[in-house]
Amino acid sequence: MKNYPRVDDSTVPSMKRLLLCGLLLAGLPGLSPAQGVKVEYAHLDGIGNVIAVSNSAGVEIESHDYLPFGEEWCGTSVCGSVKAGQSRRFTGKERDAETGLDYFGARYFASKVGRFTTVDPLMTIPANLANPQRWNRYSYGLNNPLRYIDPDGRDVSIALQFTGEWKQEDRAAIIGKVTSWYKDLGVGAAYVFDAANAKHGSVFSGVILGYANVEVLDSAPPGNKHVSDKVYAGGYAGLTGEERLNAIANSIVHETAVHQFGGPYGYSLPGDQIAYSRTGVYSGDPEARKRRGSVADSYAYGDPATRSKVTGGPIPVNASDRAELLRRVGPNQTLAAPVKR
Repeated sequence: MKNYPRVDDSTVPSMKRLLLCGLLLAGLPGLSPAQGVKVEYAHLDGIGNVIAVSNSAGVEIESHDYLPFGEEWCGTSVCGSVKAGQSRRFTGKERDAETGLDYFGARYFASKVGRFTTVDPLMTIPANLANPQRWNRYSYGLNNPLRYIDPDGRDVSIALQFTGEWKQEDRAAIIGKVTSWYKDLGVGAAYVFDAANAKHGSVFSGVILGYANVEVLDSAPPGNKHVSDKVYAGGYAGLTGEERLNAIANSIVHETAVHQFGGPYGYSLPGDQIAYSRTGVYSGDPEARKRRGSVADSYAYGDPATRSKVTGGPIPVNASDRAELLRRVGPNQTLAAPVKR
């Protein structure tokens, strides 16, 4: 999670508070009050709520408890006002002391009513029709705050596990191509790394949106195998050189952007295999036709009309798909960088 340097209150003039969000077990070497730094540790629950803050000596100095939509609980009832202390509370967002609203980057959230104060600026009708919980443009987390969070975009961290025989230079090239695609998309940092050498830099990897794990196998897919956490590079055995590396990298982009991050159009339908089919009920969908060959289209390689988009370079992305992806994984918040194994 991100480190947030903050100016402390007037009781400790000319000092800074370094609030470390996460389950940190050790202090920072070389930092002391004499150097103008006050170290505190924010302890989070499974969805990122700040439930306690301790000082550098390990003593708890704040504790917080929440109702499902973020209202703070004070023992026997809802707190009448925002409790004193550091400002990050519900899912780690900053809570305004005067209004009690939580700042989510693009919008403010009112925990007392469990709704945002303004509408979702990126609502798309085709994507929302399939899920009634998305019809309310003020709602939070599909009205299921114990399972979903609304992060308002963040960096991405993608671990690639290469299985089989892989040249080191091919691994590096694939990692570089996936990294470049996400950076060009407009997210903040894009951490794409070999899982043999590093791991996600957060205890919440796999829980918070923005993290992805993909196994890249050198074998062919067993039948019509299509899963979100595997790419079967053997399916591109007929390709060589840059075309092969482009196809593998673009498959990783597809599995992460569409299926693990759930961004582009059609994901809320029964999978993009149906939404982007050349036959059947969705074959005449004008929105699907506009995206054929884009990141949301898993059939692009098999279709002669769009195959070159997969093999020729970075896979294109439709403008509205780009907006939806950036709403989910974008530049407004920061994930921890990977750490060496």
